[in-house]
Parts: sequence; C-alpha cells; structure tokens
Amino acid sequence: MSPHPHLADSHANGHTPVGTLDSKNSARPKASLRRRATAPTHTATVSEPRAFDGGRPGGKLDPSVVTSLRNAIVDLVRREQTPTLAAVARLPGASGTTNLVITGRNVVLWDGLSQEAISAIDVLQHEGTVRLLPTHPLVYIIEGVVLHLPLANQAAAVARGYKRAHWLPVVLVANG
Repeated sequence: MSPHPHLADSHANGHTPVGTLDSKNSARPKASLRRRATAPTHTATVSEPRAFDGGRPGGKLDPSVVTSLRNAIVDLVRREQTPTLAAVARLPGASGTTNLVITGRNVVLWDGLSQEAISAIDVLQHEGTVRLLPTHPLVYIIEGVVLHLPLANQAAAVARGYKRAHWLPVVLVANG
C-alpha cells in the first residue's frame, strides 16, 4: 500500500505510471485563477510518465469516447504544438473529476480530467504519438489557470516523491 493512500498504487507493467486521484476519496486540488504564482528556479524533468486507466467506479470506459478524445488530442497537438493539460480538459468529453498524478510520488500533473481523457493520453503515449514534458508554470498562468499546490520544481525531488501533493506543470508534445 502506498504511503499516500489517496494516490493510486504503481501499475503492474513496471513503468512509472501516471495514476488517478478520485475526488470522492480525497480533497482534490482546485484548478482556478490565481493572480500570484512563484516561478520555480529549475524546471523539473521526469522520464515520460505513463497514464493508465484506473477504472471507473460503477462503470466501464466508453471506447468510442476514448477514440474521439485520442483524435481530438492529436489535432490539438498539431494545432498548438505544445498544449497544456488544461487545454486537453477543455475538449468535449475530457473534463471530469479525476486527477492525473505520477503514482507513488505525490505529484499531480492536472486536476479535472475524465477517465476517458486519461485513457486517451495513455493510448497516445503507448503508440509513441505524444509524450508529456515538464514546462514552466507561466504557460498555465498565461492560460489563466493553475493548481493551488506547491510546485514540483526539481527532478531529484520528483524522483524521490513528496510528502504532500505538488504540481508538475506539463505539456503534450508530438514525437517525431
């Protein structure tokens, strides 16, 4: 069991997966406008976190929604080059109540995604179509939305994990 029960345990495939945090089980960080933000002194780097389908309580994922979101995310990456997860959350069907986290590290990538959106990101990463890269929080500030969490701003700290939840701002980029 993880020392942080509100985070999902590691996925069986051995990757450092990105998990989910269900808002019913834990206080979830809110995504909202914030006028002041502290810029990190270093940009964190992590080796491609993996999203995974943690399952939806009481139901299954709709494959047609996952496919539709997959295609919409690919179009978004082509159009914007490096869209944020906030931009992904604005896609039809992508908004939800699940956090995207680096499992076992207490690092939140974004709040408010649907399970289908997380699954679509997972599919795209496994295909090698996109990857998640850390970015400066100003990218999110410019969009007018940030998480009210301390910044995860050092690669070594992300690798070790945090005692309390930290936010690692990331963007999606196309491979190749």
